Amino acid sequence: MWNKKTTCMEYALYYLHRVPKTESELERKLLQKWYSEGDIHHTMRELKKTGLVDDVRFAELYFSSEAGRKWQPVFRVVWKLLQKWVEKNIIQAAKQKLEDEIEDWIHTKICREIEKYKEKWITWFDISIKLTQKGYTIPQIKRAIHKRDAHADHD
Repeated sequence: MWNKKTTCMEYALYYLHRVPKTESELERKLLQKWYSEGDIHHTMRELKKTGLVDDVRFAELYFSSEAGRKWQPVFRVVWKLLQKWVEKNIIQAAKQKLEDEIEDWIHTKICREIEKYKEKWITWFDISIKLTQKGYTIPQIKRAIHKRDAHADHD
């Protein structure tokens, strides 16, 4: 499919089209394809300028996808972003920017888990153990239970 005449930019666009990538992931892939450092540098500069490669946006979207839609605990999302070579300060900024949404996602997930376990007549202690095993912290669980109970009192 790709031959030696394929430009670095063409391959980068093809690679990005399939699944969004971080700057480091794309650079590593281009290096694996034996493109020159000059071509890679030029390609990366152009892609950043046009916004096709943006680690800040990538981290925000990744948090939304993994924590929001796939219900992954935040520490797992952070770990996955680190494995994708996203800088710690970028991860922290994305996490901080989405802090309220992340808290809502966590609350919703914990409440769903609680309802599922309560239907099976599992005790609160066992529910807490199961939630911590899934990666949620005790403070997150307490906040979700408190919000849940406060909401139930108003209904």
